[in-house]
Amino acid sequence: KTSDSNIFRMLSIFDKNNEVMSKVVKTQKELALEYGVCRNTFRKWLKPIEKKLKLTRRPLLAWQVKMIYEFLDEP
Repeated sequence: KTSDSNIFRMLSIFDKNNEVMSKVVKTQKELALEYGVCRNTFRKWLKPIEKKLKLTRRPLLAWQVKMIYEFLDEP
């Protein structure tokens, strides 16, 4: 059985060349764990790009995760 949250976490979005990017989206908490810090520290790290990220309470989309990886370097 697939729950609504699992469906939401698997989205297809388009990159700048209109190519489909099928990626599992992640939460801020999951990314914080990847970097080995708590969620509050992770959010402080994102302050400089917060407006560009357009953060909401929903899981991060693939383009947001990519932007974070580019800003902080991949863990």
